[in-house]
Amino acid sequence: MKVSKQSKIWIVVGLIVVAIIIGIFLHGHKASRLGGSGQCNDNYTGTCVPNVAYDIDCKDIRHRVNVVGKDVYHFDADGNGVGCESY
Repeated sequence: MKVSKQSKIWIVVGLIVVAIIIGIFLHGHKASRLGGSGQCNDNYTGTCVPNVAYDIDCKDIRHRVNVVGKDVYHFDADGNGVGCESY
């Protein structure tokens, strides 16, 4: 089966569009972890939990926190609204 030049161009354009959509999805997923626009994540009170796109643990913040939004870093294992209870 012979593929025309125009068909090849549309295949390349389609692949580029798919790559862009995947990139937007991955960026949106990473950004959804961020709460607020400042340096501290608005999902927590009690101490400043860094507003970062990578995973952090209780040992990184070394302080008890109140979960007031989405527990994006999974500090509150028992779901009682208090995270990093060992601190």
